This record gives sequence, structure tokens and C-alpha cells, in this order.
Amino acid sequence: MPEPQTWTRRSFLRRLTVLAATVAAGSLTASYASFVEPRWYETTRLQLSFPNLPSAFHGTKILLLSDLHIGHHFELSHLKDLITKVRAKSRT
Repeated sequence: MPEPQTWTRRSFLRRLTVLAATVAAGSLTASYASFVEPRWYETTRLQLSFPNLPSAFHGTKILLLSDLHIGHHFELSHLKDLITKVRAKSRT
């Protein structure tokens, strides 16, 4: 029968360090997913030209919003803020 492992001060501190690093990495990942990523907006402007486009559509702007994931990390108040920012940018 194998002998039970004895804990030395060094092995205890090593395991404690690994545990602390794992908890810290998890906490940082959760914080990034909760507070940084949901409010990271990326804007790409494209100016397209279509030779056969009817004149009724000249000057038309099209907006595409994607991957908002409204729910746990992205609330409706964040959507209102995003729409306000989009409207402000579209005037420039």
C-alpha cells in the first residue's frame, strides 16, 4: 500500500501559488468578459458606388449592428448608449 504523501512547506506553497494563479486568471477573464468586451465597439465605414443605382437611393446610409448579445453582460441601457453614439457619428 502506498504511503500517504507528506506535505512540506515548499509543496504547500507551490500548490497555493498554482491555485492563486488559477483564481486570478479566471477572475481577470471574467472581468474582461463582463466589463471590457461588451463595451468595445468597432466601427467600419465603407463608401460603395453602384453605377446603376436609382437616384432615389443616392445619399442613403445603411447601418449594420451585429453580435450585440443583449442579456447577461449587455443590457438595454447599453443599447441606448450605443444608438446615441451611432447617431452622433452618422452626423459627421
